[in-house]
Amino acid sequence: MERARLVLEVVPGERRREPAFGCRVHFLPEIETEEDRQLAAALIEESLEIWLPALGVERARVDPSEDGVIHLRLRRGGAWQSLSIAHRRSVRRRIP
Repeated sequence: MERARLVLEVVPGERRREPAFGCRVHFLPEIETEEDRQLAAALIEESLEIWLPALGVERARVDPSEDGVIHLRLRRGGAWQSLSIAHRRSVRRRIP
């Protein structure tokens, strides 16, 4: 899961050589409602499929989170694993 964290905690645009690298979940200003959590999960799944397909994540779920922390569960191989990442809200951009 550490490899997933390395992808998910990067805000796209931070890496000059690979500006698209990272997870667009950081463009969400808040993750409070069920709709926000579903969108965040989709963005997490998208990022892992693009940047870490070998990890084999089948599904992501975002749980109610604290300010500045996203609590999520990733399913791979039929088993759920928990992970928490920093929510580094980006005020520069929104989800394109």
